[in-house]
Amino acid sequence: MAGVFGFKIITQYERGIVFRWGRALPGIRQPGLNWVNPFSDRLRKVNMQIVVAAVPSQEAITRDNVTLKVDALEVPVPEVPALTMPPSLTTDPARNAPLNGTPKIPATV
Repeated sequence: MAGVFGFKIITQYERGIVFRWGRALPGIRQPGLNWVNPFSDRLRKVNMQIVVAAVPSQEAITRDNVTLKVDALEVPVPEVPALTMPPSLTTDPARNAPLNGTPKIPATV
């Protein structure tokens, strides 16, 4: 029922980005009770939790015939919510300049 009036709850491990008519508004919504205009705004929640993924152990043989067993854990760093949006939403196509003060994401080769 609260969603009808525009109140959105963001949990401690989430951050929110508000889109108005498809464009990101400046700033990031922090955890707690937030109000967004239910007619023109959309709130996208981004999970900021660190997720640990186990990599299966592997055995390797070195040049001097020593057998090694390697275990690993992958710990990705949480992304900045403004950078999780596609570049088409964060840049002004007319000027090819960043909107809302977000850094421009360089193209990788």
